[in-house]
Amino acid sequence: MKIRSAVILMMVFALIACMFTGCNKEVAEEETTEEQVTEAVSTEEPSAEMTTEAAPETTTAAETTTVKETTTEKETTTKKETTTKAETTTQQPSVSVSSVAASIAGKTSMFEETLFASSSSIALDIFGIPSSAVAEAAYYVASAAVAEEVLVVKAASSGDVATIKSCIEARRSMQIEDYADYVPKEVPKLQSAIVYTSGNIVVFCVSNNNSAMRSVIAGLV
Repeated sequence: MKIRSAVILMMVFALIACMFTGCNKEVAEEETTEEQVTEAVSTEEPSAEMTTEAAPETTTAAETTTVKETTTEKETTTKKETTTKAETTTQQPSVSVSSVAASIAGKTSMFEETLFASSSSIALDIFGIPSSAVAEAAYYVASAAVAEEVLVVKAASSGDVATIKSCIEARRSMQIEDYADYVPKEVPKLQSAIVYTSGNIVVFCVSNNNSAMRSVIAGLV
């Protein structure tokens, strides 16, 4: 009976020992699991920080690209403006009024008579052109027997060009009326007379061959 009681008591102790050992394992496993979770979280947090740090780099790259593109656009605009200014200067060369007039009058084969230089102030009076509208003028004329003459005027401003042309047309109309009475053969010259404009330069020419003279004037102005 004593032996049997001892065996039962040993079994009870063994059962308690097993239960105690199992509890310790579960606690250890729980602690191990918590440590693993903590390590996993710690491992993931740097990734988030790395992602956060990468964002400014991406933003900086975008900003750099924008700055470069803006600079390139400004440089392109500046180059275009410089090119346009250079082209404008090339298209509007300085013209010597006296040289142009002399070159036209020098085409003796296109005139019935030789033309001689006359005072520009006289020309302005004859044509009725206000001196305030003129920066420079040169005038060549033949004898009164023919209607041939050359007037080259540089207007004081672009707004004065129309005034000068109007005065020239009035002079031509008056000449047609005058020559129709005493030298009718000169009327066709006056009717086909050249009024050529280039910028602020106005050229009036009555020659014996106005169609050919027009090409000459276009090459000079």
